[in-house]
Amino acid sequence: MEELAKQIAKLRKQKKLSRRELGLFAGVSGAFIVDIESARVGSIEPDILLKLATILDADYGYLLLLAGCLKKLDESGLCSINVRTREGKKEKLACLEFIRSDHTHGRL
Repeated sequence: MEELAKQIAKLRKQKKLSRRELGLFAGVSGAFIVDIESARVGSIEPDILLKLATILDADYGYLLLLAGCLKKLDESGLCSINVRTREGKKEKLACLEFIRSDHTHGRL
């Protein structure tokens, strides 16, 4: 999560957004953004990562990988999805659809 924390902070600063503003746009609290950037969150839901990626013009697949939602298995690009929520099946399918849409820009 530390790499994700650094990436979110870097992108937020590039966009000249405060933590409060980013949280407002993403539908979460500014305190949650502080926790993300401090690597104090255990996991982040894929839908929140999608919002952050959209706001920050970031690669969603890459953020999923940094957040631990996707685990790279080998150099062939095969990945497994690790979603730990009640709606895991739905989120897993959404992640798979995203991957199939080839918006990962070769990062996965």
